[in-house]
Amino acid sequence: MVKKLFKHEIKAYLRVMLPVYICLFGVALLGRIIQFFENDNTIYSLVNGSSIFVYVVAILVCFGFSSFFSVVRFYKNLFTGEGYLTFTLPFTPTQHLIVKLLTAILFNFLSAIVAFISFMIFTFGDVLNEVIKAITYLFGKAMETFAFNEWLHTLLYSLEFSVILFLAASYGILLYYVCIAIGQISKKNKILCAVGVYFAYYFVTQILGTVFGIVLTSIADSPLMEKIGDFIIVHPLASIHIVFCAIIVVEAVISFVLFQITRKIMTKKLNLE
Repeated sequence: MVKKLFKHEIKAYLRVMLPVYICLFGVALLGRIIQFFENDNTIYSLVNGSSIFVYVVAILVCFGFSSFFSVVRFYKNLFTGEGYLTFTLPFTPTQHLIVKLLTAILFNFLSAIVAFISFMIFTFGDVLNEVIKAITYLFGKAMETFAFNEWLHTLLYSLEFSVILFLAASYGILLYYVCIAIGQISKKNKILCAVGVYFAYYFVTQILGTVFGIVLTSIADSPLMEKIGDFIIVHPLASIHIVFCAIIVVEAVISFVLFQITRKIMTKKLNLE
């Protein structure tokens, strides 16, 4: 049953995002066609510059619209009049939340892939060849430089970084979801309340980040920091693993808390009035 819900969610995204992706490919292709007429003419410089600007804007719209649609769909589907129909379906609030979260993450990464393909279209030819040559050269140098055990570390880094990206995407989406969930508790101005919750969260995290930075600065010359510095010098590869794992733990904890808050409100504090 959850598969059906997931398929339905993907279809809803495709109806909106597919035209956006097609437009991005169209802009990239048009920009590449314009480059075939390259010359020193002023008119060409203006047209080519405009095509580059439009392409950059299209990339930003692609990423922004993907996130925007995930937020709008989450709100309309669960916390407006549509919620009466949504919650009559044989799915729990937790299942709805998981499906919406995974679909949003999927299309965020899909947007990144589409943007990369559009870049290949836009730069097809000499520029793309130079990019491929640079990547091949760097890969070859890495193969010559790294020992076997270092490649094992590199594979682990790749795995850890992939987990970090997934959790970062989860965290970003869940932050919007939890703001919407808290905001809908209000009887009036639900959207305004959700925006207020977001800015309050941002303000608190900025304060905590500043305090953390001050604390680190104050203990920079302490024996503890010297030991940490010595460990990094002696074990640089292991240090990177520790940093990545620490980031994973922090992102996982925050994402879990945001998920539980949203789930709890959807289960116990749902307000569809």
